Amino acid sequence: MKTKIVEHPVCFLLVLLMLTGCDVPQTSPVVAIASATPRADALNTPVVKAPATATIQPDCSVPYFEPVALLSNDKGLLVKNEQKIFIVDTNSWKPVGTFEVPVALDSVVALSPDGRLLAFTHQQENTIQLVNMEDGKVINTLSGHTSLITNLKFTPTSDKLLSSAHDGWVRVWDTHGNLIDSFQPTGADNFPSEVLGMAISPDGIMLATIPFDGPVKLWEMRTHEEIRGMGGSGGYDTSDVAFSPDGEYLASDLATGLWVWRVSDGSLVLNGINTMAFAFSPTGYVIAYSDIDQNSDLILFSLDRLQSLHRLEGNNGWLTFFADGSQLMSTNGMETWIWQVDNESLLSIACN
Repeated sequence: MKTKIVEHPVCFLLVLLMLTGCDVPQTSPVVAIASATPRADALNTPVVKAPATATIQPDCSVPYFEPVALLSNDKGLLVKNEQKIFIVDTNSWKPVGTFEVPVALDSVVALSPDGRLLAFTHQQENTIQLVNMEDGKVINTLSGHTSLITNLKFTPTSDKLLSSAHDGWVRVWDTHGNLIDSFQPTGADNFPSEVLGMAISPDGIMLATIPFDGPVKLWEMRTHEEIRGMGGSGGYDTSDVAFSPDGEYLASDLATGLWVWRVSDGSLVLNGINTMAFAFSPTGYVIAYSDIDQNSDLILFSLDRLQSLHRLEGNNGWLTFFADGSQLMSTNGMETWIWQVDNESLLSIACN
């Protein structure tokens, strides 16, 4: 199966270089001040919604999409829809680069941290395509899973790709698409279970998995030994799990809501939030989530102070912080909002 870039390859490379070479205005990141004795009522700390002032009018020229990842300079957003994978400029919200690959809305897509590799699934075939981002060419087709693939994650060093599936296996591939390792994480009662989500710790040592039934668990990547059962009980195919950038916290969106634990001892920090999206700030001490029970507003919560810092009138969709932590993007496939976190102002809004 061949993959190609719609634009001339040289032009597309120039676009990517322009995207990755732009400077990002520096503003103050979110900083959570440590508190040695968090108040018992901290979870109920009231927050105030700030008036939204959009500086960019909605632009409906971009079709419905699902986001994959911000590019390294925050100026480009890699997205997918029912036909293709493309890049959207986060200033103009115009498509600036397109991959003509046979993706569907149920395809799982991942971009390597170094931006060099793209992986996406063909769900009907239970296979994965590994693509070179520079020229759009397929490096290899990865086969081995026997049922629906639920998640793709690159290691922090971009030298390996992990895939999980309903068949209960986590498979590890090198950058050429060769299978180099595999194992079956367990769920309830230590029985093998469908793996609905996974995350790799920032140091690449631990793997967190979400089973269909049973608690989120931590595993030693190299030996596959269980480190600890964290908690919770199962998830959905859309469930997610992630480590904070500093590796101190683990969060997971499960069937029973959002759960957050300290990695060092497995202690529970936050749970019971009805949400389908969350993101850690670059500092690692702040987590953003959409609260479905609160009009799907975006809540920024300090994990070390155990209190809310900001409430932003938002939407219940994919969340990500910009690299310096000063801005937060929220998109639900129909609308995309970008917030300035420190003063709770809406910088831009676009309809997809």
